[in-house]
Amino acid sequence: MDMDVVCFVFFLLVRMFKNGETSSSRCKHSLDEHHAGISMDCSRRNLTSVPVDLPANTTTLNLNHNKLEHLLNHQFLYLHQLKSLSLNSNPLYDIQEEAFNNLTYLEDLQIMGHRLTYSLSSLPRGVFIPLINLRTLTLRTNYYGSKSHLILPDEPISYLTNLISLNIDTGDTVEFGTGFSQLKTLSELILSSYGLDDQICPCPLKQVYNSTFAVFQNISITTLDLSGCVLNEMDKNVFAPFKNLKNLIIKADRNTKLALPDAISTLHVFRNKTLESVTINHAASRHLFMTTAGYFLTLEILKDICIYSLDLKLNRINMVETSNFFKFPLPRLTQCLKHLDLSHNKIAARINPLNIYLGFRLFQNLEYFDISAQFTTDPLGVKSSFEELKHNDSHHTYPFALPSRLKYLFFAGSNRIGVMANLIVIGGTNVIALNMSYNVAVFTDINVTGLMNLQILDLSGNSCLYIARSFFDLFPNLTQLRLSNTYLSTDTFFNIGKRLLQPLSKLEILDLSSNSLGILPHDIFQGLSNLKQVSLSYNNLITIPALSGLPGLQQVYLSKNSLVTIDEDTRQTLDELALNGHKIHLSISGNMLSCNCESLSLLQWLNQTNVSVDGGDYPCISYQGVKTTTGTVNRRFHSLYLHCFSYVWLTVAVTGMSVLVVAMLVSFVFVKNKLKIKLILLRMIGRYVKVKKREDFLYDVCVLYADDVYQWVCHTLRDELEVRRGLKLYLRDRDEVLGADKPTELYNTMESSWKVVLILSPGFLASDFSLSTMSMCLSFITLTTPNRLNLIVDVNLNIPTNIDFFLESVNEENIYRYDINHVDANNPHFWNQIYHGVTAVDNK
Repeated sequence: MDMDVVCFVFFLLVRMFKNGETSSSRCKHSLDEHHAGISMDCSRRNLTSVPVDLPANTTTLNLNHNKLEHLLNHQFLYLHQLKSLSLNSNPLYDIQEEAFNNLTYLEDLQIMGHRLTYSLSSLPRGVFIPLINLRTLTLRTNYYGSKSHLILPDEPISYLTNLISLNIDTGDTVEFGTGFSQLKTLSELILSSYGLDDQICPCPLKQVYNSTFAVFQNISITTLDLSGCVLNEMDKNVFAPFKNLKNLIIKADRNTKLALPDAISTLHVFRNKTLESVTINHAASRHLFMTTAGYFLTLEILKDICIYSLDLKLNRINMVETSNFFKFPLPRLTQCLKHLDLSHNKIAARINPLNIYLGFRLFQNLEYFDISAQFTTDPLGVKSSFEELKHNDSHHTYPFALPSRLKYLFFAGSNRIGVMANLIVIGGTNVIALNMSYNVAVFTDINVTGLMNLQILDLSGNSCLYIARSFFDLFPNLTQLRLSNTYLSTDTFFNIGKRLLQPLSKLEILDLSSNSLGILPHDIFQGLSNLKQVSLSYNNLITIPALSGLPGLQQVYLSKNSLVTIDEDTRQTLDELALNGHKIHLSISGNMLSCNCESLSLLQWLNQTNVSVDGGDYPCISYQGVKTTTGTVNRRFHSLYLHCFSYVWLTVAVTGMSVLVVAMLVSFVFVKNKLKIKLILLRMIGRYVKVKKREDFLYDVCVLYADDVYQWVCHTLRDELEVRRGLKLYLRDRDEVLGADKPTELYNTMESSWKVVLILSPGFLASDFSLSTMSMCLSFITLTTPNRLNLIVDVNLNIPTNIDFFLESVNEENIYRYDINHVDANNPHFWNQIYHGVTAVDNK
């Protein structure tokens, strides 16, 4: 009966938990492929207890960011398959001794951000006994108070006999009890700073004594991580217990008082041993606001240690004792080094080129060498004045020897190279990456041979203004090329750019940013079919070169240019790539776009495209000339649409009305001048109209005059035009047939004459035949002879209004006004004018 009551109470408790905050219903579950089970994410659920109804096949459980203050006994009783448990960021004060019962398969346990005091009351002696397969343990907190000396819980941890990696707290000093000596399989000890909730939690360890790690002397620890620790003081034999150490990481806190020579002196215990990697960073002693000026790096201790990877960046090293590298027999360090990083120091001493040529290649196993960013003059990235450099003799060729296995060579921002010379690189067949950016180097018409397998090249921050168009012919395997801030001018690159990049058919990443380029050849990327990333930011581009023919394109950077739009071809190309399953990213921020009627398609594209654009809300100028953003315009797109199309229809209407008015005018003119237009058309096609020539007429000029000027005509005019200038004239007082009918004779004479000259004088207007004569003259003005009639008008003549019709029918240039009675017969200008006017050929 008692057993039945217990079962009933237990059933009620389970039901209560399932309906409360301890239910797993709010947890996210997914397949745990790594552990072949279920992964339950119960983080950020405000849980105060572990859910009791988790699936029995749960292999990964995330309880981070909850309100767990106590881990009670048997809370994981049914999770016997659990392999990974995370309890980070919980205000955990204590863990009961049987809390982890039945977790015999647990391999990874993380408890970061807890409030355990590491006393036996908060972490009982036998709490970890069930965790017989635990491989990784992380115990980190910021709540152990201001303890300057932290005694770690060695008794509970002593039962973790299969532990491989231990990540644990420290104080200003730390004490590892004898229980840690039971961790026979431990290979990794991490005391470094750590990240939690996007914050870096520091490692407060300041003093490390010879006795600190003594408990580990019989354990084969291979990795010791002291990253981010203050490390003001380190005893000389502090690492002696680590007889099998392979990886040592000392990345001191920026406020350390540890000096580089002191840090290196601790490595003496590894003489005649082999280390896979040694990292010592930020070992630059700081006292208050003072920092040491720099250190002299001696190899007295290091030379006898076989180190494969040596990282000494950020240590304010100002000189390196290179001679010990190359002494014979070669030191173990020289023979073993594969990775050497001396970047971000203050190395200023110049190295003898002969030492480089003879000594550098003695690093027979060196694969990686970085001596970038030596802060001796200008910081990396500050432009220098290339005009101040003296031009060296670039016509000579110099050898440059490299270690035969070298793959990565970085010396960015390290020196003022000046004008480059021709180089033959010896031993460079394995080099795949070269970074020589920001070295104030000037590339002219030179070649660099011996790097035929180079894949990554960075020449940024140097001058490529005069670079040879064939420079990259010797680098056919380049996949990454960075030419940012290389002083490439628009004119130069427009002329040689396509040829310069032509050999780089394998190129995947191209950086031409920060070069003030205004325009690029439209087909600059032709042949670069493997391009994946193009950076053209921080230029002055007004157009985008063609991106077609780049099937693998993934990223296009066009920020900070002078683009006002993205042309339709570019948009179409990017959309086609996006439709083919590519993830395309386009960056166009920092351009002042145009938001007028011509940009309607662009605005729609920004909202509808599958291309990933940066932000999507860009500054632009509206059709009203006001600065706005594309996002604002898109929200008022309908208004812009109506404005643009009303403008279009207004233009169409005005154009249509104009065409209609012109058509009506043409129709009116055609109706009123059908015959004239017909004759013009016939003349244009050369039908029915034959223009007579001068030689087809009997007379050149028929002169019509009255008796009051006959003497002037028969003497002066005849002498000037006929005698002196050779025109054949008809003069009625000389050539008229006696007894002929005057009107008939006048008509026949005018018809037989090429041109007619009528002299308007008072006597002519007073005659009875003046009107009939003028009418007859007008009848001989035709479409083929528009200039047939010429007038000489006496300036003393009072012209009556009834002959306006006649004067208006004569071209102004064919009317000559002179005082006939006082004209000087020897005035050649007057007679030349008449002669040229009469002999001018009619316009056809």
